[in-house]
Formats: sequence, structure tokens, C-alpha cells
Amino acid sequence: MRRVGRVSFLALGWLFLAGVATQFLLAGMSLFMRPGIWETHIGVGFTIGWIFPLAAIAGLVGREPGRAWGRLGLLFLVYLVQTTLPSFRGMGLLLVAALHPLNALLVFWMTLVFIRNARAAVAELEGVRQAPAPAAVGPGALEIH
Repeated sequence: MRRVGRVSFLALGWLFLAGVATQFLLAGMSLFMRPGIWETHIGVGFTIGWIFPLAAIAGLVGREPGRAWGRLGLLFLVYLVQTTLPSFRGMGLLLVAALHPLNALLVFWMTLVFIRNARAAVAELEGVRQAPAPAAVGPGALEIH
């Protein structure tokens, strides 16, 4: 059961990443093709938020370590900021609202980190040791072992 929880935790991370990528596509389509797609962009943005309670359930079943909960919580917090930034436009705080695309990059990056760590947790459970990521880019950082 623990493996099912961890694999589900990982799968939900991938699903969230697909949702975030879809958001970038919908924003571009709204700008360059059909402005009416903004409503779809908004709807998808709120819909992918349902992944968080599902991930919490999967995390409980998978008995994810504390650091995974921290990453999930931080990603949720950045997602909440993302969903609230556009509302600053209505308050006349256009510069704050304009942080929406920049924060989207942060959401994307944090989701990649979440997935990488969830993959490592699944591998750890299966007794597979993954090679650590290079600490820095340098002559030995890209060697294949």
C-alpha cells in the first residue's frame, strides 16, 4: 500500500506539471489566437488545485517523509499566490498583478523539484539508489558513471 501511495504522489506531481504546461499554452493561445480562451485558462488554473488534497491523501498512504510534506506545502503556497495575483489588477496594483507570469515560472520549477524528489522516494522504497545530481556545473559535473 505504501508503494501505491508514493507512486500516486509522483503521478499527481506529473499531472500538476501537465496542468501548469497547459496553462502556459492557454495563455499563449489567448494572446495570439482567441482572447476567449482566458476563461478556460482561469478554469484550468483553479481545477488543478484539486491535485493538492489528492496528493495529501497519497502522501499519507505512502508515508512520505517530512521533507516531502514541506515541498508539497510550499508548492501549494506558491500556487495560492499564483491564483491571487490577477486579482490585484482590479485593485489598481498592476505591477503586483504583472508578477503572475513570473510566479508561474516558479510554480513550474518547484513542480519539477517536487517530481524529482517524489521519484527518489519511490526508488528509495524499492531499494534502488539513484545517483546524486551534480552539485555544480564544472569539468566533472557531467561525467557519466
